[in-house]
Amino acid sequence: MKKILIYTLSLALTVVGMTACAKSTKGKVTNTWKVTSMENVETSINSNGDKHVSTLSMNESSASEKDDYYPASGVTTSTTRTGTMNTNEMVIKKDGTWTWTTSVTYTGDNGNSTETEMVEQSGTWSFLAKSKGDNFKKNERILFNVLAAKLHEVDMENGVVTDEDTSDLVYSTGKNTMIYTVKESKKGELELESEAQNVTTQNSTSNSNSISSTIVMKSKE
Repeated sequence: MKKILIYTLSLALTVVGMTACAKSTKGKVTNTWKVTSMENVETSINSNGDKHVSTLSMNESSASEKDDYYPASGVTTSTTRTGTMNTNEMVIKKDGTWTWTTSVTYTGDNGNSTETEMVEQSGTWSFLAKSKGDNFKKNERILFNVLAAKLHEVDMENGVVTDEDTSDLVYSTGKNTMIYTVKESKKGELELESEAQNVTTQNSTSNSNSISSTIVMKSKE
């Protein structure tokens, strides 16, 4: 499981200030949603100046992963791979639970091998209350608490399975969360944005990490 997890499992960072755009209601959020477009950009900068930018883009039919590495000294490198979107669906229920299923198939350079990555996450959700000192109003931010994630990867060569791996992850409440600002909320369409950042220090080495994510969803019903 590689970049497909970035926009979810890596969003447990410190959310920074954003300008709120739209107030929602539970009725507008609860639905079976098809993700029509999504972009997630993760940037990591080491104290030595090395910079790594990972970009994941998805639409209804395809997915693209791009990794750019900018060393403090040396040659910049870039790698890209594209895949076919099988599933990208989010179900948000009135009982405060949700599931998000994503599946992408990547084809190898030789055209005979494929790698299919599937992630199914679930948990609870709620609106965040208005806080003093920020620009957010009631129901302008949604907290998704990730409680479980199932990762499934299947590698095939000439139509024959060569490797298959499944992992089940369980999280306690508050250990893995995603906070999104509601940018657009209307009948049949929901657009969410998130920006987060943190700084970690280990053995006198610091790393600065930031993530920005935009998700556009349309109702399947």
